[in-house]
Amino acid sequence: MNLVFSKPQWIALWCIAVLCSSLAFHGTMQSPGKGGASPNRFPSVNRVALNNNKPTVLVFVHPLCPCTPATISQLETITTAAHITVIQSGPAVGLNKPDTSHRSTQDHRLGRQMSDASGELSRAFGAMTSGHVVAYSPEGELLFSGGVTPGRAMTGPSKGLTELREALQSHRRVSTSTDVFGCSIFGSACCDYEGSRETQNAACCSDGESV
Repeated sequence: MNLVFSKPQWIALWCIAVLCSSLAFHGTMQSPGKGGASPNRFPSVNRVALNNNKPTVLVFVHPLCPCTPATISQLETITTAAHITVIQSGPAVGLNKPDTSHRSTQDHRLGRQMSDASGELSRAFGAMTSGHVVAYSPEGELLFSGGVTPGRAMTGPSKGLTELREALQSHRRVSTSTDVFGCSIFGSACCDYEGSRETQNAACCSDGESV
C-alpha cells in the first residue's frame, strides 16, 4: 500500500526527525567517557614528580582528540594555583597527521608537556579518557580526579572545574571523581582528517572510544 502525505504532514515528519536528531546529538555531547581510579597517593613513577611548593596537576590527553581544547581552556584559568603538566598519552602519540583542531601540543599556557606513548603514566594515574585531570598536594595526597568540562568539546562552568579549584585552594579532596568527556586514550586514531572539523568532532566525541 502506497502512503501519500500532504505537505503539512511532510513538514511535521521533518520537524520530528530534526528534533530526534538534536536530542540524540545533545545526549552524545553529555555522555562521559570511561573513568579510572586514581591512586590516593602519588605513585612512584619515572619522569613526573611532585612540586614541593604548590599542588601538582597532570592532564592526560589523546593527541588527536578535538575535545582537548575545551580541557586546555578550562585549565588555563587555574595556572597560578598549581604546577601543571600536559601529558600526551597512548598509542596515537607520534602519529604523523595534520593538527588543525586542537592545541594539546601548542599555543597553551599550561607549562610543561611530555609524551607517554606506552600509556604507562596514564595507567599509573587511572586515566582512560582524554581530558582526565589529577591533582596532588605537595605531600602527595590525591586532591582531585576527573574531568573539568561541562560536556564534550564544551567550556564554561562545570562541577569538575569548581571542585578542582576548591581542592587546590583548600589542599583537601572535595569529591571522589567527576565525569571526563573525550576520546579513549588508548585508541590509535580519533578523528577522520579527510572530513571537516565538524565531522572530526562528531567522530571523536560520539562515544568514549576512538573511531
